[in-house]
Amino acid sequence: MKIDIDKQLEVLKPEKQVLVLNAFAPIVRELNDFGIEYPEIQEMEQTPERSARAKRFRIDFKKVVKKSDDKRKELKEESLQEGRSIQSVHNHILEVTEQMLTEVMDIEQYYENLEKAEQEKLRKERLSELEKYEVDGSGLPLGEMESAIWENFLIGAKSQYEERQRAEKEEADRLAEESRIQDLHVERKESIINCWQFVLEENQNDNFGTWEQIHWDDFVSDLYQSKADYDKEQKQIREDNEKLRAENEKAETKRIADKKRSDNKLKKERESKQKLEDEKAEREETERVEKLKKENAPDKERLVDIVEYIMDCREGIKNKLVCELLLEIEGQIESLIEKM
Repeated sequence: MKIDIDKQLEVLKPEKQVLVLNAFAPIVRELNDFGIEYPEIQEMEQTPERSARAKRFRIDFKKVVKKSDDKRKELKEESLQEGRSIQSVHNHILEVTEQMLTEVMDIEQYYENLEKAEQEKLRKERLSELEKYEVDGSGLPLGEMESAIWENFLIGAKSQYEERQRAEKEEADRLAEESRIQDLHVERKESIINCWQFVLEENQNDNFGTWEQIHWDDFVSDLYQSKADYDKEQKQIREDNEKLRAENEKAETKRIADKKRSDNKLKKERESKQKLEDEKAEREETERVEKLKKENAPDKERLVDIVEYIMDCREGIKNKLVCELLLEIEGQIESLIEKM
């Protein structure tokens, strides 16, 4: 172990380094000697002699360390006294110069206030100038601005304002012209709405407000001529259709009358024919029935006898099913007799 304080002294001025080094040099040498002795004690065997030597080492070592602390206090006290003396001198200087500085500051403040008042007045004047050109200069150091810079700034603001005014006027004129053209377009389109069907497809999406008056007049004249021709043609078509309709109605009336007469004639012929056929059929049916009665008279009598026989047999039979069957046969024979 070796103590070296050169590095710690580097922060001090040279004369202070010498002072501190001379004060601590003897103590550092003694401590370094202890640093040489300490490894020897560590290498000794654990004996009472080693313990006694270590105790002596500790006592002597602490004494030297105490010397270092005493020297520190001594130097610190000298430094404190030096600091107090320096502070006293400084306080005296402050006391003497304070009044002078106060008076100087009052003079400076007076002229600063005067200068600020002038700057504020100038700022308001320049702010008013900028307002003429619609510029917000509230955030600009107008009062502190040099005259040359201010003049250039004002010229720029005026130039930009005039440019905006010109652009706004041109835009207003453009919008007014567009509005005039659009209004004229609507007006012209409404004036020909009853002729719109005669407008060519290629012109239907045109902006009529942009047309020259002479062009528009010719266009309208052509439209109304087309409409007049169309109306004349339609009138002739309606007259022709009306004439044709009257002729068709007359022909249809005659056709219906002829058909009605023909239908009545056919109806009478059919009714007369049907009457003759019905009379013939009736005679034939009467003749057939009379003939059939004549031919079936013996069989009819025999069937009547059979019915009477069945009726007699049915009265003596107790079997219900047989009776029902005989009754059914009896009914069928009676039906046949009626047809004969």
